[in-house]
Amino acid sequence: MHARPQPPATIATVTERPPARRTHDRIEAEFDVGVNTENNFYTGFGENISEGGLFVATPTPLSIGEQVSITFRLPGIDTPCAALGIVRWRRDPPAWSEQLPGMGLQFVEIDPATRALVDRFIAKRRPLFIDTDDLAPVTRGGR
Repeated sequence: MHARPQPPATIATVTERPPARRTHDRIEAEFDVGVNTENNFYTGFGENISEGGLFVATPTPLSIGEQVSITFRLPGIDTPCAALGIVRWRRDPPAWSEQLPGMGLQFVEIDPATRALVDRFIAKRRPLFIDTDDLAPVTRGGR
């Protein structure tokens, strides 16, 4: 039996990336980001970051699949960070929307020192959840 040929994969421009596709938790933060391509330098600000990449709000998002050099400084960390990345998705909101345009960048190469800074930043800001099923019942009054 022969397998049916599959159509080529395509990546569409999206307004929001569906949460189900994320493999890493995102941490909201604002920070300056520089994005270098082969021909241009773009600036923007980071809206969030994860172990896998970051979102850059910029009026000039790049094309999906474009490889970039990323420089950024995380809040509260003086050491500059750098990585190589690829544009995985774009946010191109309609003119009437209050959302800023931008792009989701996936880290494809990140040095160990920068990885440690990103991991430390995320760990300090990760929300804490308490599983209420593990708590002992609280009783008031009575014996």
